[in-house]
Amino acid sequence: MIANNRQAVSVLTMSTMAFSACFAVWVIFSIIGIPIKALLDLSDTQFGLLIATPILSGALLRLPVGILTDRYGGRKVFAILLLSIIVPLYLVGSATQYWQFLVLGLFVGVSGSSFAVGVTYTAKWFPPARRGLAMGIFGAGNAGAALTNFAAPALLLAWGWQAVPKVYALVIVVVVIVFWLFTYEDPNHRRVSKVSFKDQLVLLRDPRIWKYCQYYSLVFGGFVGLSLWITKYYVNEYQLDLTTAALLASIFVLPSGIVRALGGWLSDRYGAYIVTWGVMWVSWVCLFMLAYPQTVMNIKVISGEDWNFDVGLNIWVFTALLFVLGISWGLGKASVFKGLADEYPNDLGLASGIVGLAGGVGGFLLPIMFGALIDITRVNSSVFMLLYGATSVSLILVYFTFGKEHQTEAIQHAKDKIEDEAVLHSMDDIVADQREAIKESMARSLRTCAQQLSPVMKDQVALEAKLESLTWTLEHYKSIYVMNAKGIQISTNLTPEGRDDDQLGRNRSQRPYMKNMFTGQDFKLSDSYISKNKRRPSLTAIHAVRGNVDELVGFVGVDYDLRSLPRKGASFSGSDEKQQLEGDLSIRAGLLLQQRSQSRLDDKIDDVLTLMEVLMLEHGIFHGKIHFSSNRATVWHLEEPCNYHILTVDDLVNPAICLAYPSQPYNRRAIVPKQEIKKVFDEFKRLRFTDDTIYLRAGSLNICNGMVGLNFSCDSTHYMQYDEFLEKDHKFWLGD
Repeated sequence: MIANNRQAVSVLTMSTMAFSACFAVWVIFSIIGIPIKALLDLSDTQFGLLIATPILSGALLRLPVGILTDRYGGRKVFAILLLSIIVPLYLVGSATQYWQFLVLGLFVGVSGSSFAVGVTYTAKWFPPARRGLAMGIFGAGNAGAALTNFAAPALLLAWGWQAVPKVYALVIVVVVIVFWLFTYEDPNHRRVSKVSFKDQLVLLRDPRIWKYCQYYSLVFGGFVGLSLWITKYYVNEYQLDLTTAALLASIFVLPSGIVRALGGWLSDRYGAYIVTWGVMWVSWVCLFMLAYPQTVMNIKVISGEDWNFDVGLNIWVFTALLFVLGISWGLGKASVFKGLADEYPNDLGLASGIVGLAGGVGGFLLPIMFGALIDITRVNSSVFMLLYGATSVSLILVYFTFGKEHQTEAIQHAKDKIEDEAVLHSMDDIVADQREAIKESMARSLRTCAQQLSPVMKDQVALEAKLESLTWTLEHYKSIYVMNAKGIQISTNLTPEGRDDDQLGRNRSQRPYMKNMFTGQDFKLSDSYISKNKRRPSLTAIHAVRGNVDELVGFVGVDYDLRSLPRKGASFSGSDEKQQLEGDLSIRAGLLLQQRSQSRLDDKIDDVLTLMEVLMLEHGIFHGKIHFSSNRATVWHLEEPCNYHILTVDDLVNPAICLAYPSQPYNRRAIVPKQEIKKVFDEFKRLRFTDDTIYLRAGSLNICNGMVGLNFSCDSTHYMQYDEFLEKDHKFWLGD
């Protein structure tokens, strides 16, 4: 939840500015490294190590810096980080030896750990529904690499490469002052914990964190590595000068950073998996074409001549493909961290540090590998061959990690849809019964009106008087009016408030409720609709007015507001009989291909069930549904029976949740005895863990009507009374 919207926006703006500056510093060697390479006569491998050294320290520090941010707050940690890079950055301009550049590069690389600080600091100011967009905007600070591509060559040409790091150091001084003045700290965002560093690293045992590392090492590590190398690639492959090469390189770097905000929005809307899966395929196609080396093809023809063809990408096609690749990686960087923020909201600093470390290590290793490959093969495009191979491997791994989870989610979604359709069908039956009861009553009343209006249809004064005298026979109407045989309104609208002359002369012949009324039908009750002017749920009843020889002379119409119509039949209510919705057999056919995955809620199941019992016994919750597979619960409170609250697993293991619901006696209307609640929840736990193939996905209990609802992995849904549920044994659910 946003504590203060203005403060949240200010924090997001300043954090993005600071991160952009840090990222510009982090990749500074991609520009000044080129004249340094010439000055020190470095090989491509040595050049790769030079530009990658800051990436190494930035990557390694992301994990501890993320933990520090959780403990001490993002504002302080970010400010200290900015101050720590000023001196070493300034000293780079005075270095003369290769080892000096490497050592100073390690200290300058601290700037790269700013992502772990900023993403944690920023995310905690925004609710989950807006967190993906906020983190995407912050992540757009990657465009700081483009700032270096624009600014560094200009500074280099004006004052030499030595001036570039010194000017950057002065800029950081300004940035840290502005950041401190316009940011805020919320003590509630800190994770006050006595857990040791070693204990916190238990997150590394969670296999879910490694799949995020897998993604990020490509979309971010590849972005960083290529950002560092691409300027030199343009210089060597297309013989461009440094300024032009850096400008073209920014076509890859700048959009990739900016589009990250769009990636966050798309991830909020469509889900992190869908976005990342698409990113991988786009990357694979682009890298396949970029990897093709410049080739001269010689063909000997029968005349003895040689036909020579140049096969390869020209600079414009190459840049276009690079632009698309940058866009896709920008979207991918946001989708990874959207998923991470949703899955680890309370350990986001630590989780982002681990994943950021994986991405940073990728960014460190790739430039060194690029240089080594070119030294060995002497082919510039070998850098893209390496990335293409890495993407191919990642696609396979992604399918067997995220892909299977997504397939399980899709099966559950399909089951829920089938279930919803079954419920809606029963509700449609109730609606149809209501319509028939209302229709019968309206038809009788309008038939009487039509008969009495027939003699005065040609005399408007008499027509208006007669119509007004008939209003008492029509209950709950919104407006009454008369039309001629062509559907043109010939009377005013009579309403409970008086006359409305605005509709006189209106052509209603094309309105949906007039369909079939000109071909002999006497009465029609329209479908429900939203009125055009006042946006109210409405119905219209039409009856034909006929003359002496059954000639059609007009129509009488009545508009009704659905909200004011009385119920004529039974209201909708759920059955308390046992029900089982079997679902789609094509879904059930895949049962043996799935297995239960240990969820975060499973890890804390005893705490969750205990708190759910307390909420029902002492805090007014009368209905609760625990979604074991999706780590949340939905609950209904006596004071808000028409609204439900969604509780995350972090809410469900925090005893402070009881403060959110006032203490009150156990519901006197409850038919479930107090002592039976725990027994029901204990049975939920047993059904969750007894079998890894047929297991409970979600269980619900309503203490007022005594109903228990169960959703199983085998596409089976059950509803029964609590006492009947407690009588069932293992064999009933799973067989012998």
